[in-house]
Amino acid sequence: MKTKSNSSETWKKFIPITKWLPSYSVKENLINDIIGGITVGILHVPQGMAYASLVGLKPVYGLYTSLFPSLIYMLFGTSRHVSLGVFAVVSLMSGSCNLRVTQEIVSSYGSNLTKTEIEEISVNVVKSLGLAIGLIQILLFLLKANYLISYLSDQIILGFTTGAAVHVFTAQLNKIIGVALPRHTGIGKLFYIYQDLINSILDDKVNKTTLAMSLVAIAVLYIAKYHLTPALCAKTRIPIPFPSPALPDVTLIQKIFNDAIAIAVVSVVVTVSMGKVMAKKNGYTIDVRQEFLALGMVTSACSMFPCWPASTALARTIINENAGTKTQLSAIFSASVLTLVLFFIGPLLEHLPTVCTIILSTERCKPAPCFALISLNLTPNAYKILC
Repeated sequence: MKTKSNSSETWKKFIPITKWLPSYSVKENLINDIIGGITVGILHVPQGMAYASLVGLKPVYGLYTSLFPSLIYMLFGTSRHVSLGVFAVVSLMSGSCNLRVTQEIVSSYGSNLTKTEIEEISVNVVKSLGLAIGLIQILLFLLKANYLISYLSDQIILGFTTGAAVHVFTAQLNKIIGVALPRHTGIGKLFYIYQDLINSILDDKVNKTTLAMSLVAIAVLYIAKYHLTPALCAKTRIPIPFPSPALPDVTLIQKIFNDAIAIAVVSVVVTVSMGKVMAKKNGYTIDVRQEFLALGMVTSACSMFPCWPASTALARTIINENAGTKTQLSAIFSASVLTLVLFFIGPLLEHLPTVCTIILSTERCKPAPCFALISLNLTPNAYKILC
């Protein structure tokens, strides 16, 4: 009997949903989880489609990356509020890896490949990247590397999210003015991007129509945020059917292993950081070691679908908490919105130009000004950028 009891506790520890779901309070939590899930699900749609361009894939793959991770995390994760799916920093890193490896593979085949074949290669690259990241995160779980997270103070966490915000903000600027910029990697990447942006403006390469639409969209979002507060959702046509699971190409792992290590660490740090912040704000705790396993299971399982590596999104997590979400069960309602788009709404929607809008607002911060991606209503001195 004691052995059975210990076995049961072990399962509950590694699969937390078996611990909290039996005591789930429908009366206290269900309505909040439905509202939070639907709100985040609506936000998943435009974000998933927009960030697909950062990875070098079609918008529909962003919807797949938004759909599957949150459902798997619901089973293994311990944070009630983090929103897994597309995240700009991880998308940029995945896109850089995808571009390099895809070009390498395509060049080895010559110039006889069709666009469809090149697309299949890109999908295989990001799937293999996801598998490698998942295995690394599971290995970190087995090695009990969660003690490393104890060195992440509140200042480091906020500094990391600020740095991530600057990268995300910079990556969207060329979308606002409608110019295509070359990709840069390595130290000084941001300076090169700003140099290219300034040169494009000076050379009068700005797409005035796109810029005008961006400014109008910013104005609309600002008014909506502070005066009307409705939910706005971008739309596009989804031409690809629901995917069937397929194993990734493990032979590609050797080409993307270094990228996988970097992305695995970033994904864990972002998720644990935001999880700690949300847990502290709402009076509960997260199991940091379990988060390693949860992320590893999420990324490994999603590698069987046409998804790029998922991570916690800063903006969606804040919105998820502000919407009143109480438990991880909100992921079911979020996934329902995405499934509705994929199966029923997608084929009826029309294409829209890729216009990413960013609204910046600042408050006084001590000791110096800084940027943040989202409305970080976590401390009195937080700065805000609404995306």
